[in-house]
Amino acid sequence: MSEQEASYRPSAFYWRKQIREAETIVDLRETAMLLCSELEQTKAWIRERGMIPPKFIVPVEEAEAKQWEID
Repeated sequence: MSEQEASYRPSAFYWRKQIREAETIVDLRETAMLLCSELEQTKAWIRERGMIPPKFIVPVEEAEAKQWEID
């Protein structure tokens, strides 16, 4: 397949596919931990460039622990 023939699929497409196709809870947990690692590395990359990564989705437990207002 040439570069022109390749269709664009964002990374989330592949992560969602891996989640959907997980055959065991262990496989699902492994995917979840890989996603957490990806998030941590992406945020570290952003911070290394002097920026503060935004938070769009926050678990209720985190918001409560940090006394943040949530909608």
